[in-house]
Amino acid sequence: MLSTKLLDYYRQVSQQLLTVVDVETTGLYPSESRVIEVSVLQATLEGGIQSQKATLINPQTRIPSKITQITGIDQGMVERDGAIASAVFPIIFLFSIPVRSQLTT
Repeated sequence: MLSTKLLDYYRQVSQQLLTVVDVETTGLYPSESRVIEVSVLQATLEGGIQSQKATLINPQTRIPSKITQITGIDQGMVERDGAIASAVFPIIFLFSIPVRSQLTT
């Protein structure tokens, strides 16, 4: 009986929409760093990626070369294609989803 309930649970989970928000910054410490990219991906385990959006943000400061090595985002990219941060962040909250965050270094 337990295995049937577990199987039903996994079937249900595989159909639920999962939203992942990835934020790239100019550094490691929030008090000293600025956001340079926000990416939002929505997918289900069953159906794969449903939507994906990545937006560059001009941090109005120099991007350190180490950050460019890690992210692939350089100064020219954000100066040419970067949006203003205040225009991007409301997009994240349109999804009406629970948010879990994790800092990866």
